[in-house]
Order: sequence, then C-alpha cells, then structure tokens
Amino acid sequence: MADDMRHMELPGHFPPVRGLVGAQDGAVWVEEATTQTPFQRWRWFDLRNGTSGAVSVPAQFTLVDVLAGQSWGYEANADGIHSVIQYSIGLRHLGA
Repeated sequence: MADDMRHMELPGHFPPVRGLVGAQDGAVWVEEATTQTPFQRWRWFDLRNGTSGAVSVPAQFTLVDVLAGQSWGYEANADGIHSVIQYSIGLRHLGA
C-alpha cells in the first residue's frame, strides 16, 4: 500500500473536514466542512489504484457506505422519520 500512496496525486491542501467514511471497497471518503447548501461535497481516495474523485449529495443525506458506485445512507423527513437511501453516483476524477 505504501507504493500506491507514492503514486497518488493528492490536493495541496484540504478544506476543514466534517466526516470520514471507510468504504467496503477500501476507499476513504472525506466530507468537506463547507457552507455549500443544499448539497454536501465528499472526496474519495482509493489507495489500491491511486484514484480519487468528488461527488455532491443532498445536505440532509447521511453517508454510511459506498460500494461499486452506490452510496448508502439515510435521510430524515420533516417528522424526523429516517429512510434508507441509495444513490447511484458517477465518480468523477479530481482534476478532471
């Protein structure tokens, strides 16, 4: 894994972080602490193949796991009732 990290291009700096998720596929997902509403931005880093990218999801979505381009989590409605939510996400490469 150390060799993979040497070949991975990482940003020169990161904004403040609000959350981290270790996905089943081995990628690390980092939620940026921004004021961007109604969306939140997540960056992903996959050390196995040196790829990275970013996606935006609705602000009320709580990310739990990501696997094969499917993000899984939950959202609460106005009454506070939680629903399991799955989004298909197109992973775009950072810097593209």
